[in-house]
Amino acid sequence: MDREKVIEDLEWAINDEDVFDALYVDDLDGVVDTMRDALELLKAQEPRVMTLEDLRAVGDVWQYNTPPYLWKEVNPNIRLTTSFWCAWRDVKDMLLGLYPKYTDENYGTEWRCWTSRPTDKQREATPWPT
Repeated sequence: MDREKVIEDLEWAINDEDVFDALYVDDLDGVVDTMRDALELLKAQEPRVMTLEDLRAVGDVWQYNTPPYLWKEVNPNIRLTTSFWCAWRDVKDMLLGLYPKYTDENYGTEWRCWTSRPTDKQREATPWPT
């Protein structure tokens, strides 16, 4: 199921009273509240570019319940390689200066990491600094 489509449908349903007029629901307010909560959770999980501080806060060991990968994006104006999944240990090594092309000094201008894979629309809405 497409996450963006689910968000769009939830927003539509929450804001269209006619949808609920056709349904017989004992606790309509409870249904709407649950839908709002679901929408809020989905939006909170939207991919976002991590700051250098976000990356440093992760520490040496991946501490999350997700697989230890981030979506790495390379500025297409600088290098041909653009986006791919990258293991946390490699990102950590980049921040330590073990990859000369990708360092903490050029993070945010030449490369960046997202919390999860962004859509083309999300990437386009997050321009690179000039």
